[in-house]
Amino acid sequence: MDQLKVILKHLQKYHFWLLCLLAMVVGCVGWMLARKSLSAKYEEKKGTIVGKFSSLDGIRSNEFPPNRQWKDGIAKLTEDEKTKVASAWETVYNDQKKLLEWPKVLGEGFLKFVDTNPPNAPIPSHLCALYQNRINAEIPRLLAIADAAPSEPDHEPKVMWAAASQKELQALLEWSKAPSSMQVRLAQEDLWVYSALLQIIKAVNDAAEFTPYIKEISILEIGKSGADAFKDGMAHGHIDVLATANPATTTIATQTAPLPPVEGPGAPAKPLDEGRYVDANGERLAGGMAATQPFKRMPIHMKLSMDQREITRLLVSCANSTLPVEIRQLRIGSTKPSGGHTSRSGPVATTGQGGGSHAASDEAGDSYDVPVELNGIIYIYNPPPATAPAGPPAEPVQQ
Repeated sequence: MDQLKVILKHLQKYHFWLLCLLAMVVGCVGWMLARKSLSAKYEEKKGTIVGKFSSLDGIRSNEFPPNRQWKDGIAKLTEDEKTKVASAWETVYNDQKKLLEWPKVLGEGFLKFVDTNPPNAPIPSHLCALYQNRINAEIPRLLAIADAAPSEPDHEPKVMWAAASQKELQALLEWSKAPSSMQVRLAQEDLWVYSALLQIIKAVNDAAEFTPYIKEISILEIGKSGADAFKDGMAHGHIDVLATANPATTTIATQTAPLPPVEGPGAPAKPLDEGRYVDANGERLAGGMAATQPFKRMPIHMKLSMDQREITRLLVSCANSTLPVEIRQLRIGSTKPSGGHTSRSGPVATTGQGGGSHAASDEAGDSYDVPVELNGIIYIYNPPPATAPAGPPAEPVQQ
Protein backbone atom coordinates (compact mmCIF):
# COMPACT_ATOMS: atom_id res chain seq x y z
CA MET A 1 0.00 0.00 0.00
CA ASP A 2 2.88 2.35 0.79
CA GLN A 3 4.50 1.55 -2.56
CA LEU A 4 1.28 2.41 -4.42
CA LYS A 5 1.18 5.77 -2.73
CA VAL A 6 4.75 6.41 -3.84
CA ILE A 7 3.87 5.55 -7.49
CA LEU A 8 0.79 7.78 -7.45
CA LYS A 9 2.84 10.61 -6.04
CA HIS A 10 5.33 10.31 -8.91
CA LEU A 11 2.50 10.15 -11.50
CA GLN A 12 0.96 13.23 -10.00
CA LYS A 13 4.28 15.02 -10.20
CA TYR A 14 4.88 14.08 -13.93
CA HIS A 15 1.29 13.77 -15.15
CA PHE A 16 1.69 16.66 -17.64
CA TRP A 17 4.45 14.95 -19.56
CA LEU A 18 2.68 11.63 -19.50
CA LEU A 19 -0.47 13.20 -20.95
CA CYS A 20 1.57 14.92 -23.63
CA LEU A 21 3.13 11.58 -24.63
CA LEU A 22 -0.27 9.87 -24.70
CA ALA A 23 -1.72 12.66 -26.85
CA MET A 24 1.15 12.30 -29.32
CA VAL A 25 0.67 8.51 -29.62
CA VAL A 26 -3.10 8.81 -30.09
CA GLY A 27 -2.64 11.60 -32.62
CA CYS A 28 -0.11 9.57 -34.67
CA VAL A 29 -2.35 6.48 -34.73
CA GLY A 30 -5.36 8.58 -35.76
CA TRP A 31 -3.36 10.34 -38.46
CA MET A 32 -2.15 7.03 -39.94
CA LEU A 33 -5.67 5.55 -40.03
CA ALA A 34 -7.12 8.69 -41.58
CA ARG A 35 -4.35 8.84 -44.16
CA LYS A 36 -4.94 5.22 -45.21
CA SER A 37 -8.68 5.75 -45.61
CA LEU A 38 -8.20 9.03 -47.47
CA SER A 39 -5.62 7.45 -49.79
CA ALA A 40 -7.99 4.59 -50.67
CA LYS A 41 -10.81 7.04 -51.35
CA TYR A 42 -8.49 9.15 -53.48
CA GLU A 43 -7.45 6.17 -55.63
CA GLU A 44 -11.10 5.14 -56.06
CA LYS A 45 -12.17 8.59 -57.19
CA LYS A 46 -9.11 8.92 -59.40
CA GLY A 47 -9.88 5.61 -61.13
CA THR A 48 -13.47 6.71 -61.77
CA ILE A 49 -12.35 10.02 -63.27
CA VAL A 50 -9.66 8.40 -65.42
CA GLY A 51 -12.20 5.83 -66.62
CA LYS A 52 -14.61 8.59 -67.63
CA PHE A 53 -11.88 10.38 -69.58
CA SER A 54 -10.92 7.08 -71.29
CA SER A 55 -14.55 6.53 -72.29
CA LEU A 56 -14.69 10.04 -73.70
CA ASP A 57 -11.50 9.40 -75.66
CA GLY A 58 -13.05 6.22 -77.08
CA ILE A 59 -16.16 8.09 -78.17
CA ARG A 60 -14.09 10.89 -79.70
CA SER A 61 -11.99 8.38 -81.67
CA ASN A 62 -15.09 6.55 -83.00
CA GLU A 63 -16.37 8.08 -86.19
CA PHE A 64 -19.89 6.75 -85.59
CA PRO A 65 -20.41 6.52 -81.81
CA PRO A 66 -23.56 4.87 -80.40
CA ASN A 67 -26.44 7.26 -79.97
CA ARG A 68 -30.13 7.14 -79.37
CA GLN A 69 -30.73 6.18 -83.03
CA TRP A 70 -28.33 3.23 -82.79
CA LYS A 71 -30.97 0.74 -81.65
CA ASP A 72 -33.33 1.76 -84.45
CA GLY A 73 -30.51 1.49 -86.97
CA ILE A 74 -29.59 -2.02 -85.83
CA ALA A 75 -33.24 -3.06 -85.97
CA LYS A 76 -33.49 -1.75 -89.53
CA LEU A 77 -30.35 -3.62 -90.58
CA THR A 78 -31.76 -6.81 -89.05
CA GLU A 79 -35.02 -6.40 -90.95
CA ASP A 80 -33.11 -5.72 -94.17
CA GLU A 81 -31.12 -8.94 -93.71
CA LYS A 82 -34.32 -10.88 -93.04
CA THR A 83 -35.80 -9.46 -96.22
CA LYS A 84 -32.72 -10.49 -98.22
CA VAL A 85 -32.84 -14.02 -96.78
CA ALA A 86 -36.56 -14.30 -97.55
CA SER A 87 -35.95 -13.04 -101.10
CA ALA A 88 -33.10 -15.51 -101.66
CA TRP A 89 -35.22 -18.32 -100.20
CA GLU A 90 -38.09 -17.50 -102.56
CA THR A 91 -35.72 -17.25 -105.53
CA VAL A 92 -34.07 -20.65 -105.02
CA TYR A 93 -37.45 -22.24 -104.26
CA ASN A 94 -38.99 -20.90 -107.46
CA ASP A 95 -35.93 -21.93 -109.49
CA GLN A 96 -36.11 -25.44 -108.10
CA LYS A 97 -39.89 -25.59 -108.48
CA LYS A 98 -39.55 -25.10 -112.25
CA LEU A 99 -37.45 -28.26 -112.40
CA LEU A 100 -39.78 -30.37 -110.25
CA GLU A 101 -42.60 -31.06 -112.69
CA TRP A 102 -45.42 -33.50 -112.10
CA PRO A 103 -45.58 -36.20 -114.80
CA LYS A 104 -47.76 -35.34 -117.78
CA VAL A 105 -49.14 -38.88 -117.73
CA LEU A 106 -51.30 -37.82 -114.75
CA GLY A 107 -53.53 -35.78 -117.04
CA GLU A 108 -54.63 -32.19 -117.43
CA GLY A 109 -56.98 -32.18 -114.44
CA PHE A 110 -54.31 -33.38 -112.01
CA LEU A 111 -51.70 -30.98 -113.36
CA LYS A 112 -54.15 -28.08 -113.15
CA PHE A 113 -54.80 -28.85 -109.49
CA VAL A 114 -51.15 -28.93 -108.44
CA ASP A 115 -50.35 -25.81 -110.49
CA THR A 116 -53.17 -23.70 -109.08
CA ASN A 117 -53.04 -24.77 -105.43
CA PRO A 118 -50.46 -24.27 -102.66
CA PRO A 119 -47.76 -26.96 -102.34
CA ASN A 120 -49.32 -28.23 -99.12
CA ALA A 121 -52.95 -28.31 -100.32
CA PRO A 122 -54.60 -31.71 -99.76
CA ILE A 123 -55.04 -33.61 -103.02
CA PRO A 124 -58.62 -34.83 -103.58
CA SER A 125 -59.13 -38.57 -103.19
CA HIS A 126 -60.17 -39.17 -106.80
CA LEU A 127 -56.90 -37.55 -107.97
CA CYS A 128 -54.94 -39.72 -105.52
CA ALA A 129 -56.57 -42.80 -107.07
CA LEU A 130 -55.67 -41.46 -110.51
CA TYR A 131 -52.04 -41.08 -109.39
CA GLN A 132 -52.01 -44.70 -108.20
CA ASN A 133 -53.27 -45.97 -111.55
CA ARG A 134 -50.99 -43.94 -113.81
CA ILE A 135 -47.72 -43.26 -112.02
CA ASN A 136 -46.13 -46.64 -112.81
CA ALA A 137 -45.73 -45.42 -116.37
CA GLU A 138 -42.97 -43.12 -115.05
CA ILE A 139 -40.59 -45.98 -114.21
CA PRO A 140 -39.47 -46.62 -117.82
CA ARG A 141 -38.87 -42.87 -118.24
CA LEU A 142 -36.65 -42.86 -115.15
CA LEU A 143 -34.67 -45.83 -116.45
CA ALA A 144 -34.23 -44.09 -119.78
CA ILE A 145 -32.61 -41.05 -118.12
CA ALA A 146 -29.41 -42.97 -117.44
CA ASP A 147 -29.99 -45.46 -120.28
CA ALA A 148 -30.53 -48.22 -117.74
CA ALA A 149 -33.07 -50.19 -119.78
CA PRO A 150 -33.09 -51.49 -123.36
CA SER A 151 -35.03 -49.07 -125.59
CA GLU A 152 -34.85 -51.44 -128.58
CA PRO A 153 -34.44 -55.21 -128.82
CA ASP A 154 -30.87 -54.93 -130.08
CA HIS A 155 -29.95 -52.04 -127.80
CA GLU A 156 -27.72 -52.82 -124.81
CA PRO A 157 -28.13 -50.36 -121.90
CA LYS A 158 -25.17 -48.22 -120.94
CA VAL A 159 -25.81 -48.79 -117.23
CA MET A 160 -27.02 -51.98 -115.59
CA TRP A 161 -29.24 -51.24 -112.62
CA ALA A 162 -29.48 -54.14 -110.18
CA ALA A 163 -32.93 -55.74 -110.21
CA ALA A 164 -33.18 -55.70 -106.41
CA SER A 165 -32.55 -51.96 -106.36
CA GLN A 166 -35.14 -51.39 -109.10
CA LYS A 167 -37.72 -53.30 -107.06
CA GLU A 168 -37.21 -50.84 -104.21
CA LEU A 169 -38.19 -48.03 -106.58
CA GLN A 170 -41.25 -49.94 -107.79
CA ALA A 171 -42.28 -50.68 -104.19
CA LEU A 172 -42.55 -46.95 -103.53
CA LEU A 173 -45.43 -46.77 -106.02
CA GLU A 174 -47.38 -49.80 -104.85
CA TRP A 175 -50.35 -49.34 -102.51
CA SER A 176 -53.02 -51.85 -101.55
CA LYS A 177 -55.60 -49.04 -101.66
CA ALA A 178 -55.77 -45.50 -102.97
CA PRO A 179 -52.94 -43.47 -101.38
CA SER A 180 -53.55 -40.43 -99.22
CA SER A 181 -52.63 -36.92 -100.29
CA MET A 182 -49.39 -37.00 -98.27
CA GLN A 183 -48.46 -40.42 -99.66
CA VAL A 184 -48.84 -39.06 -103.18
CA ARG A 185 -46.70 -35.98 -102.46
CA LEU A 186 -43.99 -38.05 -100.77
CA ALA A 187 -43.98 -40.59 -103.61
CA GLN A 188 -43.62 -37.83 -106.19
CA GLU A 189 -40.80 -36.30 -104.16
CA ASP A 190 -39.08 -39.69 -104.24
CA LEU A 191 -39.41 -39.78 -108.03
CA TRP A 192 -37.88 -36.31 -108.29
CA VAL A 193 -34.95 -37.42 -106.13
CA TYR A 194 -34.44 -40.61 -108.15
CA SER A 195 -34.60 -38.55 -111.32
CA ALA A 196 -31.94 -36.15 -109.98
CA LEU A 197 -29.63 -39.03 -109.04
CA LEU A 198 -30.04 -40.66 -112.44
CA GLN A 199 -29.38 -37.30 -114.11
CA ILE A 200 -26.09 -37.20 -112.18
CA ILE A 201 -25.14 -40.61 -113.56
CA LYS A 202 -26.16 -39.50 -117.05
CA ALA A 203 -24.03 -36.34 -116.79
CA VAL A 204 -20.97 -38.42 -115.90
CA ASN A 205 -21.53 -40.90 -118.73
CA ASP A 206 -22.27 -38.18 -121.30
CA ALA A 207 -18.67 -37.03 -120.87
CA ALA A 208 -17.38 -40.45 -122.00
CA GLU A 209 -16.45 -40.72 -125.65
CA PHE A 210 -16.92 -44.49 -125.94
CA THR A 211 -17.22 -46.70 -122.86
CA PRO A 212 -19.45 -45.20 -120.13
CA TYR A 213 -17.66 -44.24 -116.93
CA ILE A 214 -20.44 -45.61 -114.71
CA LYS A 215 -21.38 -49.12 -115.77
CA GLU A 216 -23.50 -50.43 -112.94
CA ILE A 217 -25.85 -49.25 -110.22
CA SER A 218 -25.80 -51.76 -107.38
CA ILE A 219 -27.62 -49.70 -104.75
CA LEU A 220 -29.71 -46.54 -105.04
CA GLU A 221 -31.45 -45.75 -101.76
CA ILE A 222 -33.13 -42.60 -100.52
CA GLY A 223 -35.16 -41.46 -97.52
CA LYS A 224 -35.49 -43.90 -94.65
CA SER A 225 -33.32 -46.64 -96.17
CA GLY A 226 -30.76 -44.00 -97.14
CA ALA A 227 -30.76 -42.78 -93.53
CA ASP A 228 -30.02 -46.32 -92.35
CA ALA A 229 -27.00 -46.52 -94.66
CA PHE A 230 -25.87 -43.06 -93.56
CA LYS A 231 -26.04 -44.06 -89.90
CA ASP A 232 -24.23 -47.34 -90.56
CA GLY A 233 -21.47 -45.43 -92.32
CA MET A 234 -20.94 -43.20 -89.29
CA ALA A 235 -20.71 -46.15 -86.88
CA HIS A 236 -17.54 -46.86 -84.93
CA GLY A 237 -14.79 -48.30 -87.11
CA HIS A 238 -16.16 -46.89 -90.36
CA ILE A 239 -14.87 -43.33 -90.06
CA ASP A 240 -11.29 -42.34 -89.20
CA VAL A 241 -11.37 -39.27 -86.92
CA LEU A 242 -8.27 -37.09 -86.96
CA ALA A 243 -6.60 -36.62 -83.58
CA THR A 244 -6.49 -32.84 -84.06
CA ALA A 245 -10.09 -32.55 -85.18
CA ASN A 246 -12.43 -30.22 -83.35
CA PRO A 247 -14.54 -32.32 -80.94
CA ALA A 248 -17.61 -30.34 -81.98
CA THR A 249 -17.27 -31.64 -85.54
CA THR A 250 -16.75 -35.29 -84.61
CA THR A 251 -19.72 -35.91 -82.37
CA ILE A 252 -21.65 -37.61 -85.13
CA ALA A 253 -19.61 -40.80 -84.94
CA THR A 254 -19.92 -41.07 -81.14
CA GLN A 255 -23.52 -40.12 -80.56
CA THR A 256 -25.63 -42.52 -78.56
CA ALA A 257 -28.20 -44.38 -80.61
CA PRO A 258 -31.79 -43.30 -79.92
CA LEU A 259 -34.11 -45.54 -77.93
CA PRO A 260 -36.09 -48.02 -80.05
CA PRO A 261 -39.61 -46.85 -80.86
CA VAL A 262 -42.60 -48.29 -79.08
CA GLU A 263 -44.24 -50.90 -81.28
CA GLY A 264 -47.27 -53.11 -80.99
CA PRO A 265 -51.04 -52.89 -81.27
CA GLY A 266 -51.28 -50.03 -78.78
CA ALA A 267 -48.46 -47.95 -80.30
CA PRO A 268 -49.45 -44.62 -81.88
CA ALA A 269 -49.32 -44.39 -85.67
CA LYS A 270 -46.06 -42.92 -86.93
CA PRO A 271 -46.09 -39.91 -89.27
CA LEU A 272 -45.35 -40.85 -92.87
CA ASP A 273 -42.19 -38.72 -92.89
CA GLU A 274 -40.86 -40.14 -89.61
CA GLY A 275 -37.10 -40.73 -90.13
CA ARG A 276 -37.33 -39.77 -93.80
CA TYR A 277 -35.21 -36.62 -93.40
CA VAL A 278 -32.16 -35.81 -91.28
CA ASP A 279 -30.69 -32.77 -89.56
CA ALA A 280 -27.36 -31.11 -90.30
CA ASN A 281 -25.54 -33.88 -88.38
CA GLY A 282 -27.26 -36.71 -90.25
CA GLU A 283 -29.55 -37.65 -87.36
CA ARG A 284 -33.11 -38.67 -88.27
CA LEU A 285 -35.81 -36.06 -87.75
CA ALA A 286 -39.17 -36.68 -86.17
CA GLY A 287 -42.26 -36.45 -88.33
CA GLY A 288 -43.16 -32.93 -89.44
CA MET A 289 -39.85 -31.37 -88.35
CA ALA A 290 -38.36 -31.01 -91.85
CA ALA A 291 -41.32 -28.92 -93.03
CA THR A 292 -40.48 -26.22 -90.46
CA GLN A 293 -37.05 -25.53 -92.00
CA PRO A 294 -36.05 -23.68 -95.19
CA PHE A 295 -35.14 -26.98 -96.85
CA LYS A 296 -35.46 -30.70 -96.34
CA ARG A 297 -32.35 -32.85 -96.03
CA MET A 298 -33.00 -36.27 -97.51
CA PRO A 299 -30.21 -38.86 -97.10
CA ILE A 300 -29.14 -40.81 -100.17
CA HIS A 301 -26.95 -43.89 -100.60
CA MET A 302 -25.42 -44.95 -103.92
CA LYS A 303 -23.15 -47.83 -104.78
CA LEU A 304 -21.79 -47.80 -108.31
CA SER A 305 -19.24 -49.62 -110.41
CA MET A 306 -17.28 -46.98 -112.29
CA ASP A 307 -13.96 -45.79 -113.65
CA GLN A 308 -12.09 -44.58 -110.59
CA ARG A 309 -10.39 -41.84 -112.65
CA GLU A 310 -13.77 -40.11 -113.02
CA ILE A 311 -14.76 -39.98 -109.34
CA THR A 312 -14.07 -36.24 -109.19
CA ARG A 313 -16.42 -35.78 -112.16
CA LEU A 314 -19.08 -37.68 -110.23
CA LEU A 315 -18.64 -35.43 -107.18
CA VAL A 316 -18.87 -32.30 -109.32
CA SER A 317 -22.06 -33.60 -110.95
CA CYS A 318 -23.54 -34.17 -107.49
CA ALA A 319 -22.84 -30.56 -106.53
CA ASN A 320 -24.28 -29.25 -109.83
CA SER A 321 -27.43 -31.33 -109.67
CA THR A 322 -30.89 -29.77 -109.99
CA LEU A 323 -31.37 -31.00 -106.43
CA PRO A 324 -27.95 -30.29 -104.85
CA VAL A 325 -26.29 -33.35 -103.32
CA GLU A 326 -23.79 -32.89 -100.50
CA ILE A 327 -21.53 -35.95 -100.29
CA ARG A 328 -20.66 -36.77 -96.68
CA GLN A 329 -19.01 -40.20 -97.10
CA LEU A 330 -17.06 -41.74 -99.98
CA ARG A 331 -15.64 -45.25 -100.13
CA ILE A 332 -13.58 -46.52 -103.03
CA GLY A 333 -12.84 -50.18 -103.64
CA SER A 334 -13.95 -53.10 -101.49
CA THR A 335 -16.03 -52.20 -98.44
CA LYS A 336 -17.09 -54.06 -95.35
CA PRO A 337 -20.73 -55.12 -95.02
CA SER A 338 -22.69 -52.87 -92.67
CA GLY A 339 -26.20 -53.47 -91.39
CA GLY A 340 -28.48 -54.78 -94.09
CA HIS A 341 -26.44 -53.35 -96.95
CA THR A 342 -24.33 -55.67 -99.03
CA SER A 343 -20.82 -54.83 -100.13
CA ARG A 344 -18.74 -56.69 -102.65
CA SER A 345 -15.34 -56.50 -104.22
CA GLY A 346 -14.08 -57.74 -107.56
CA PRO A 347 -16.29 -58.51 -110.57
CA VAL A 348 -20.02 -58.16 -109.94
CA ALA A 349 -22.88 -59.35 -112.11
CA THR A 350 -26.50 -58.19 -111.92
CA THR A 351 -29.53 -58.59 -114.07
CA GLY A 352 -31.15 -55.48 -115.51
CA GLN A 353 -34.76 -54.99 -116.54
CA GLY A 354 -34.10 -56.44 -119.95
CA GLY A 355 -32.67 -59.66 -118.47
CA GLY A 356 -29.11 -59.02 -119.63
CA SER A 357 -26.07 -59.27 -117.38
CA HIS A 358 -23.06 -57.10 -116.91
CA ALA A 359 -19.77 -57.70 -115.10
CA ALA A 360 -17.23 -55.14 -114.06
CA SER A 361 -14.12 -55.88 -116.09
CA ASP A 362 -11.06 -56.96 -114.18
CA GLU A 363 -9.04 -58.62 -116.93
CA ALA A 364 -5.24 -58.51 -116.93
CA GLY A 365 -5.27 -55.74 -114.36
CA ASP A 366 -5.99 -53.14 -117.06
CA SER A 367 -9.45 -52.09 -115.81
CA TYR A 368 -9.94 -48.98 -113.71
CA ASP A 369 -13.48 -49.99 -112.67
CA VAL A 370 -13.98 -50.19 -108.90
CA PRO A 371 -16.96 -50.18 -106.53
CA VAL A 372 -17.67 -46.63 -105.36
CA GLU A 373 -20.05 -46.04 -102.45
CA LEU A 374 -21.44 -42.61 -101.57
CA ASN A 375 -23.58 -41.40 -98.70
CA GLY A 376 -24.86 -37.88 -98.84
CA ILE A 377 -27.72 -35.46 -98.35
CA ILE A 378 -29.93 -34.07 -101.10
CA TYR A 379 -31.54 -30.67 -100.50
CA ILE A 380 -35.18 -29.95 -101.34
CA TYR A 381 -36.36 -26.40 -100.60
CA ASN A 382 -39.61 -25.87 -98.74
CA PRO A 383 -41.93 -23.10 -99.94
CA PRO A 384 -41.37 -19.75 -98.17
CA PRO A 385 -44.11 -18.83 -95.68
CA ALA A 386 -45.59 -16.26 -98.05
CA THR A 387 -45.71 -18.83 -100.85
CA ALA A 388 -47.62 -21.41 -98.84
CA PRO A 389 -50.48 -19.58 -97.05
CA ALA A 390 -52.60 -21.57 -94.67
CA GLY A 391 -56.20 -22.10 -95.70
CA PRO A 392 -59.00 -24.60 -96.26
CA PRO A 393 -58.47 -27.47 -98.70
CA ALA A 394 -59.11 -26.58 -102.32
CA GLU A 395 -62.21 -27.81 -104.06
CA PRO A 396 -61.80 -31.10 -105.98
CA VAL A 397 -61.13 -30.80 -109.68
CA GLN A 398 -63.20 -33.05 -111.91
CA GLN A 399 -61.19 -35.19 -114.28
